[in-house]
Amino acid sequence: MHRVLLSISLVTFLSVSAGAEEDFSDAFSDESSTESTMETTTTEETSETQEVDFSSGSSSSSGSSSDWATSSGSSYAKGDMNATIGIPLWPFGFYAAFDYGFHDCISGGGGSGFYGYSYSTLWNYRYVPIVFRAAFHPFNLAVLADKIPVRDKLDVYAGLATGWRIGWATWEGSGTKLSDPDVGGFMFREYLGIRFYPTDWFYLTAEEGGVTWTVNIGVGLKF
Repeated sequence: MHRVLLSISLVTFLSVSAGAEEDFSDAFSDESSTESTMETTTTEETSETQEVDFSSGSSSSSGSSSDWATSSGSSYAKGDMNATIGIPLWPFGFYAAFDYGFHDCISGGGGSGFYGYSYSTLWNYRYVPIVFRAAFHPFNLAVLADKIPVRDKLDVYAGLATGWRIGWATWEGSGTKLSDPDVGGFMFREYLGIRFYPTDWFYLTAEEGGVTWTVNIGVGLKF
């Protein structure tokens, strides 16, 4: 009888042990599967993050100019078109100029006009300049932008201008005419300018050497 009970107990113990071992194996298999799924998800998320970071880096690199120049809060910006007309303070004349904003700190354009003067009551000189020019706008430097509160109304620029000055001289003296003077020719020089904007589209301007090579004043429109 004792042997029978012992046998039944042994069989029951072995059955329970086998079931527990099977449950443990299933649980371990499920846990391994869960860990594998989590690792796969983590790997995919890491890859996506790297792609986003890479894209962000590429975007930042392509817009590197904004790191050192900004038109935020400025009266001058990339894409601006400025049309100006004016007169030199001396000698008598007039001029017109056009400039385009190629960059938040760099513009370029050209101009032409007419001016003339008399010399020693003997000669009258007349000139028609044809000028190409480029300017730098320092108020839009990022390091200065927050230090110049008037940049929303004031634009200061400096640059280089080159071109050809068509010229001629008319004899106004009495007696024997002197030999014709040499006038006109190639031009290359620096110039300075300032624009004041009472409105967003209209400005007053003053330049030294921009078109007529003297001090000019004028008005203009921004498009």
